[in-house]
Amino acid sequence: MEAKRLEKLTAEASRQQQEIASLTSQLSALKIKHETLQQEYGDPSIRYFLASKATKVYGDPGIQGAANKTFKYVLPHIAEALKTSTEVYAALNESLLDSMHSILGSETSFEPMLPTMSAFLVYGMICFPVGLMLSYALEWVCKLRELLLATSFYLFCISALAAGFVAVTQRDPLKELYEHDSSVFVLQQSGFFVILVVQLLLIAIALCGAASADDVPVQVWLMRLCQTIFMFYFGFVYYRLVWTPTMLDEAPKTDVFGSMIGINDSSKGLPYSLAAGGFTLNLALEWRVQGTLEEDQAEKEEKEA
Repeated sequence: MEAKRLEKLTAEASRQQQEIASLTSQLSALKIKHETLQQEYGDPSIRYFLASKATKVYGDPGIQGAANKTFKYVLPHIAEALKTSTEVYAALNESLLDSMHSILGSETSFEPMLPTMSAFLVYGMICFPVGLMLSYALEWVCKLRELLLATSFYLFCISALAAGFVAVTQRDPLKELYEHDSSVFVLQQSGFFVILVVQLLLIAIALCGAASADDVPVQVWLMRLCQTIFMFYFGFVYYRLVWTPTMLDEAPKTDVFGSMIGINDSSKGLPYSLAAGGFTLNLALEWRVQGTLEEDQAEKEEKEA
């Protein structure tokens, strides 16, 4: 009995020693983590701040849904396109290399340079036309004032068509498109979201430029400010009522727009009418800004002359 009791106590002591060793190891890890957290919060770095904010932003349903759809639908198509382009490049490069061999022969002093020449020709046939097209686009198309006018006109047309659809049919165009073909609806909203983000960035850049320039009339800065306020408010409403439900595979919630702004009106035309009016004013302000800047430039040229 005494031997069994001693054996039992020995096993128990061994178990407790192992448990103490495990707890000691956990305590050491917690101490290291505690010291790290003390350093982070005692002298906070912007890296941890941005990481924390990024985690919170990613948790938003609209952004998380967009990320999920990107991984599910967009990235596989991009990977397939890259694979196809790689195969086309390899075939074209091999064809050119064979043609060079047939013209120059395999026993030539240019043999070591043929792969490099073939790659140069292939990349030249692809990159040169693309680069030329981009250079013309940047020179003649991608100008801030022209882009602002084009995007403002596009958003005005879209809102006017949506308001007209509601006035004629008394039906919600976004919900009709969602119920008719949800995949087309998601694609359409993705394109509209990109254009809206571009418009917001352009408006913000134009506002900063008007505020920082000394020779820009004050009324231009005020008009840019009005445009910026309207566009950011519209973007917020669109994100909450259309974009987030779309990314969650739900119908747009345009019927709650009235309660969102404190109006007891659930009519289908209210959000589209207000959007059409806002974009009409936005386009009119853009025309006025363009005219004011041209008049100011003409006056400066007359004074210099």
